[in-house]
Amino acid sequence: MNPPAWRVRVHCGLAIIGWPAHVGVMSRIPLDESPASRFAWERYKGFLRWSALAALATVLAALAIVWQSFGADWLHMYIAVALAAGFIVLLTGALMGLVFLSSGAGHDEAVQDWSEPND
Repeated sequence: MNPPAWRVRVHCGLAIIGWPAHVGVMSRIPLDESPASRFAWERYKGFLRWSALAALATVLAALAIVWQSFGADWLHMYIAVALAAGFIVLLTGALMGLVFLSSGAGHDEAVQDWSEPND
């Protein structure tokens, strides 16, 4: 089976590469309704709760280090450190959790490899 062919259209002299002609609106796949998927989603939500706690602890530790190093002079620095540290930990936790979610729900096994011929 060949991979889907991409549509190329020209608009105002620019080539625009679009979705294949047969690809429509994304629909729910059967893997989303399985008990394994529900378990994986619950595990992901729990992982996000732990990530939020880790982010809070990281923010507090970072603010304590900045306080000890620089004192209470720059309010904007504290805001930037808190936002940056919290965002990095939350983003890391969310992306790592999505890897486990994809594997636990069966999505990784359902992907078709277009590089190998189908028998």
